[in-house]
Amino acid sequence: MLDFGMKAISLSYFFWIYNHFRLTDIFGIKDFNDFFTLKWHIDHWWLWLLVMIVQDFGFYWHHRLSHKIRLFWTGHVNHHSATHLSLTIALRQGWFEIIYRDIWYIPFIIIGFHPIMIAMMHQFNLIFQFWPHTNAIGKLGWFDKVFNSPSNHRVHHSRRVENLDNNYGGILMIWDHLFGTYKAEEKKTTDYGIYHNIHTYNVFHIVFDEFGNMIKDIRNAPTWKAKLGYIFNAPGWHHNGKDERITTLKRELEENK
Repeated sequence: MLDFGMKAISLSYFFWIYNHFRLTDIFGIKDFNDFFTLKWHIDHWWLWLLVMIVQDFGFYWHHRLSHKIRLFWTGHVNHHSATHLSLTIALRQGWFEIIYRDIWYIPFIIIGFHPIMIAMMHQFNLIFQFWPHTNAIGKLGWFDKVFNSPSNHRVHHSRRVENLDNNYGGILMIWDHLFGTYKAEEKKTTDYGIYHNIHTYNVFHIVFDEFGNMIKDIRNAPTWKAKLGYIFNAPGWHHNGKDERITTLKRELEENK
């Protein structure tokens, strides 16, 4: 219900931006009724491929920043807080995340990509991401290097320090290769969850736990700089005490080898 409501709001401002601020008519569509004809899709099949690439690029940055900015992490964390990996985890989505996850597509709407195509490809992307949430399928050779897969996504959900903050792609792995976040699965793991796992089946605790922790940290921070740090720095940052940001943990792991 929350997702349906937010999608309606997103499409509303997508269309408003598209109608008032788009820079080009990239699809050459004067009457979008053409979109609902089979001939239009046959003549413009390549546009679906282009939209898939553009939307997946936007999803990559949405996903990566959801791990790198604590405010966004509060909305994404409950997807990672499950300690077992199964297909049901694909449906374990954040309540806060749906509020901001579509804003990353605004630049593409301004360029001229039509809101309906972006929204449809976003849903296709999420459907594609259902099947990689499993331990039942092993490595798939070349497929793992090009596409999101169970092997790649096991690395993403692993709580082992060396695997954290890798493989953000929704459909394609090309963005992880380009931006240095790809990591192949070296050994299948069964250790899933977040760095400090929470042990509860209370859905409200799971959804609001990290948001509550962030609010507590903000209240206890001595300066405005520290308060803002708890909002916009990576999860694990502290104004005093141990730095548990993933980059720090990985550096310490390498130094101790």
